[in-house]
Amino acid sequence: MVTTRLFLCLLIMTFMGGCASVFTDYGRLEVNARDYYSKGNYDKAVLDCARSLQIKPDYEKSQQFIKTAFDTAIKYHETRIRELESSPDRYRWESLITEYEAIELINNE
Repeated sequence: MVTTRLFLCLLIMTFMGGCASVFTDYGRLEVNARDYYSKGNYDKAVLDCARSLQIKPDYEKSQQFIKTAFDTAIKYHETRIRELESSPDRYRWESLITEYEAIELINNE
């Protein structure tokens, strides 16, 4: 009986410890960031990870994932900038400005 109770207590503690991603704001933001990333919305992934870390700066999942999301977002915008710079479209300047502003936004988070 004592072994069963001990096992049940350990199981509950393990479950509750792993539920930060479900029951906390910082955990939900990290999960949302991964979802945005998987859909190709890298900027939003970075922003949600940054918000997660503003709430809980030592949240390891967000600390690790923001590196990946940030690097991917920067590479995406740099690629778009190179494409736009070589484009013959005379209206490309607005799009270039948008790409640079996106880089600035995620750098400021």
